[in-house]
Amino acid sequence: MELDLNENIEIMHKHSRRVHHVYILCIVLIIIGVLILGVELFKNSSPSDNSAKISGNSSEIIEPKYLGKTEKGQGFEITSDKARELKEGVILLYAPQAMLFDEDDNPGFGLDSISGVYDNNEKTLTLNENVELDDEEGNSLKAKEVKLDLDKNIIYSDNKIDLSGKIGKITADGLEIKGDEKIIIFKGKSKMIINNIKGK
Repeated sequence: MELDLNENIEIMHKHSRRVHHVYILCIVLIIIGVLILGVELFKNSSPSDNSAKISGNSSEIIEPKYLGKTEKGQGFEITSDKARELKEGVILLYAPQAMLFDEDDNPGFGLDSISGVYDNNEKTLTLNENVELDDEEGNSLKAKEVKLDLDKNIIYSDNKIDLSGKIGKITADGLEIKGDEKIIIFKGKSKMIINNIKGK
């Protein structure tokens, strides 16, 4: 009878060890799963700003920030309320804002719109719906769609634009702004109203 009891105790010890090993294995598998999920979420976010947060929908990025430089080293910054990757390197932006800086890192042009698409592969930004552009000299431009070539620091539009500033108002069928040369080219039919400037 004593032998049977010892055998039962040994069987119970072996069973207890098996349960313990299975428990440890489950914990290890859970940790590995969490690490894999974290890596996948990080790969999907890919904005320049590490403070961006992943929303409940893992395909959306909350408050991303994208930073870069033109071919001549002028900086740009793109932010939005949220973003979603359409394909690799192409980001759909909700309520985007863009700031272009001059060669001394001073703010140049600021733009915002209802929606936009940032193509990191081609270094372009397309802004759609109620696009507004403002500069440091008090000029304001409104358009339906504006495109930016971020490498060459060129802003252009093939849609009707309204530009207003200290000297007056201009409407045109499109425009091109060469940021490096500070030149504005108006396209198509254009109309200018110059403010009355009083002599000294």
